[in-house]
Amino acid sequence: MKIEFLHGTENDLDDIIKIESEAYKKISKNNLSKRTFKEIKMFYEQCPDGFFVSKCNDENVGFIFTRNWGTMGWSGPSAIYPDFQKMGIGKKLLDMSSNFLNINKCNYYGFETIPQNLNIYTRCNSIPTTPTLIMKKKLKLASLESSKKDLIIRKAKFKSDYENIYNFAEKIIHGIDLANGITLGELYLNYNVFLINYNDYLNGFFITKLNDKNSLYIPIIILSLNHGLKFKDYISLIERYFYENKISSLTYPINCSNIKLVLFMKEHGYKSVAYSLRMINDKSKEFNPNNGVFLYLWGT
Repeated sequence: MKIEFLHGTENDLDDIIKIESEAYKKISKNNLSKRTFKEIKMFYEQCPDGFFVSKCNDENVGFIFTRNWGTMGWSGPSAIYPDFQKMGIGKKLLDMSSNFLNINKCNYYGFETIPQNLNIYTRCNSIPTTPTLIMKKKLKLASLESSKKDLIIRKAKFKSDYENIYNFAEKIIHGIDLANGITLGELYLNYNVFLINYNDYLNGFFITKLNDKNSLYIPIIILSLNHGLKFKDYISLIERYFYENKISSLTYPINCSNIKLVLFMKEHGYKSVAYSLRMINDKSKEFNPNNGVFLYLWGT
């Protein structure tokens, strides 16, 4: 049996949903929800050169996507068809992905996985770090706190808004480049981008994705803690803004490396509804925001 490892092309994308669905059926009691083709297309278009596949007799049996936002890099999603697992295919694909990110000089590298996969990835020389909690809160008028009058939320509309966001993000996380990820997220995942201004100056931004009619997920938020502002000030502002816009609940990814942030969210009514494990390799650095806050779920 000959297994080939190749750069994937757009023609390979049709097989991805089936491979992933079959791969996770055995280890997920609830069977992970299938990705849409739009999501798969987005992963590919974020970085076509980082898409790798394994083939047997010209049929796809495994894959991995790779992408980088400047000096930040991700491996995944990835999956191996069940009949071809435990043959070293996944390790080879992960090595190809890691090498791609090293060549592109990514200082921050990682991916998210479900706990059942921990043994698989540790055998591939990946290291588990702190889990990321998915924390959700139902918005009720009685629980809303007052927000600072000088903090204002508005939706990004102009080219200059996006340019300011990208420059702001790079100041908080050195080397990050969000342009491609945000552009494709808006196109394929219906992301919306919001700016937070303090005294008319950009002081933060976040991205939203509507989970259902009234439930909002915030996959990315980057905030400055200058001017004496605290995380609480931003959260209060966002909660009130979306409550007034008929949103029933908000969900954030909170990594447990910042235990104070986890406890703050719990104290303010957020409950953990899911979690994932963050994996890195021995060359990866940890995030060190420059007087700010950066919340993001790797590889979603």
